[in-house]
Amino acid sequence: MRKMAWYDVAGVALGVIGSMLQLWIITLQTGNSPHTEFLLFPGSDGLFQLAIYDNEEYRVPFHPTQDVKFLLYTPSNRKEAFRIFVNNVKILRTSPFMPNISVRIFIHGFGMSTRLGKFAKEIVKTFMAEDADHCNLIHVDWEKSAMAPLYNTAAANSKEVGYELSKLVHFLVSNGANLSTVHIVGFSMGAHVAGFAAKHFKKNYGQMLPRVTGLDPALPWYFVRGALERLDYTDADFVDVIHTNGKSSSMFVGLGIHNSIGHADFFVNGGDKQTGCQGLLNRVRELPACSHMRSWKYFLESVASAKKFLAVPCPDYPSFKAGLCGDCDKTKSNCSMALPMGFWTPPTARGNFYLLTKGRRPYSYT
Repeated sequence: MRKMAWYDVAGVALGVIGSMLQLWIITLQTGNSPHTEFLLFPGSDGLFQLAIYDNEEYRVPFHPTQDVKFLLYTPSNRKEAFRIFVNNVKILRTSPFMPNISVRIFIHGFGMSTRLGKFAKEIVKTFMAEDADHCNLIHVDWEKSAMAPLYNTAAANSKEVGYELSKLVHFLVSNGANLSTVHIVGFSMGAHVAGFAAKHFKKNYGQMLPRVTGLDPALPWYFVRGALERLDYTDADFVDVIHTNGKSSSMFVGLGIHNSIGHADFFVNGGDKQTGCQGLLNRVRELPACSHMRSWKYFLESVASAKKFLAVPCPDYPSFKAGLCGDCDKTKSNCSMALPMGFWTPPTARGNFYLLTKGRRPYSYT
């Protein structure tokens, strides 16, 4: 078990307040030193930790071969990952990589890793199940580059990690993988890594990636920088986004981007706070980042069936709640306009979609 650092302890103490108020920036200054902005952001365990938001003195260099690992799972190695390397044909040929099946790539967020927490384990469990469709599952482990408390460093490195990932995709396609089967999924800051990978791939190789999915893309640092510095619908042939914690008001903001940035944007329970995430006595361990983390949990649950998480097109949440966007019932099971959110979202989907969920697993009403 990882020893708790000072920023973890502080994050636990402030996490409950932060999750309720959605307040994430704290500014401190000592003597004549430059001011340091901190934010509350969840790690692998879902608990908030204090992270340095913007201070040049705390930035560290990026080392691609040391700081980014590509961990491969296939039907031949469902439980133990095999590390592959960009442009290393010898290792790829000795690996269990199967060029004739699809390639699904997952990217964790800030303060996370493939070693800790449930994110990586649940993905492997879902896609490497005996009854799951066969695929090459690749975890992008950029733990060293995304390490807390240096949010500023992680955000700066996310572009570099995306560049490395674009080179890996090109390498795999050059060695037999079908580009049309490549699907990149990123959570939180990892969603922007996915966007950068797609941007680099388009710029350097003259092709568009077929699909990028953003799971509650991180708001701090990214949104104010525009489409070229974050995930955007122009990055790939199809960009779908699941919003779960994007509250925005004059005083408080959520951890995720609330605005529509994909071809298809799904606002779950309005895209703000998720059902079952409120209350001190309800899911105390999960509380601080509950709504933010729900995005990847919804996505993984959606893999089981194209009938899960059916959402309806609607201009806004008030119209959806008022029943002005179709004759669907609460479960959306009898609505011809409904589309599945998550893994089975069709690449033709366009616009904003809304749906409700339950507060506990299974989250989907259908």
